[in-house]
Amino acid sequence: KMLTGKGFVLLYDKKTYVAAYSGKVDLKEKNSELNISRVCVMEEVTQATGNVEFDGCVYVKGDVGRGIEIKATEDIVIDGGVEATNIQCGGNILLRQGMNGIGKGYIEAEGNVEGKFFEGVTMDVGKDVRANECLNCCINTNGSVTISGTKGVLAGGMIQTVKGVETYQLGNRAQLATILHIGVNDRI
Repeated sequence: KMLTGKGFVLLYDKKTYVAAYSGKVDLKEKNSELNISRVCVMEEVTQATGNVEFDGCVYVKGDVGRGIEIKATEDIVIDGGVEATNIQCGGNILLRQGMNGIGKGYIEAEGNVEGKFFEGVTMDVGKDVRANECLNCCINTNGSVTISGTKGVLAGGMIQTVKGVETYQLGNRAQLATILHIGVNDRI
């Protein structure tokens, strides 16, 4: 069966596919779609390395410092901790250690956003948000917000979600204002 997609060429034998550039391979067998995305791999992103803007996927093995901007046309994956920074992408965002935005962090993604925790972050998300903790965040999503774990906490900030919220604990004893808008968001 012939494959469709981008980032490769089909040789004359009509059986051999060769990548047009180095990158991330994604094969969706259901519809025979092969996509090869460009990948930018960095050890860390700080003021010394500067901002990152890349046509493809961005993978950061370490931490991302305060005041940085990372923009990618596809997915972004960060293994280390993320301080107050601006992250925008046309795909999904995975922050393995989470983000402490101290009220200045911003995330914008057309796909899903997932992290260990989010604190003081403003998010504009096309699909779902998943975390173990979410404190003092402003989240606007067309999907759902899921705070997982037996001690998952969603407290403070404003959550606007079209598809709902799932969490173990909503709000806190200190009566930190936690505002939910479910079934509608600013986009609608």
